Amino acid sequence: MSQAARKIISFGTFAGIVGLGYFLMKFTVPDKDALMERMSDDLTDKHRLSKIQQQNHQLMKVIQKNIDSSDPVWKLKSLDEKDIK
Repeated sequence: MSQAARKIISFGTFAGIVGLGYFLMKFTVPDKDALMERMSDDLTDKHRLSKIQQQNHQLMKVIQKNIDSSDPVWKLKSLDEKDIK
């Protein structure tokens, strides 16, 4: 067997294995919505609570940044602006 044929076969085998892995991942791993539907109500409530707490924390960061700022009121930052860290 020539060296070019070996490279083609090894590349095809590698691509086949990677493709099979991707196919299995796509069809066996549930998306976030399906996973949340299958979870118990207690766990989904905890998830919602943590999401709300995260949003509140971000809001508090923005409020604190605006308090510390010397900018006038009309130049205050909002939650929609991306430069808030």
